[in-house]
Amino acid sequence: NKDGSLSAEITFSNDLYDGDRIEYGSNGQVTMHEIWVAGKREGLQTHYNAQGVASVVEYRNDRPVYASK
Repeated sequence: NKDGSLSAEITFSNDLYDGDRIEYGSNGQVTMHEIWVAGKREGLQTHYNAQGVASVVEYRNDRPVYASK
């Protein structure tokens, strides 16, 4: 961010997302966390709203297979 605060952490391998991808809001709280394997989403993707309530989507081979309500 312009103020020097961390806005995202992303792990790469061979120029592909590979590992945790975490995004942060302006308040420093995690707003999104997902897992990538060789450029494809794999496992849980969790989004947090301003109140900290999580919504979850599960991915297998970069395709959603489950979403919380």
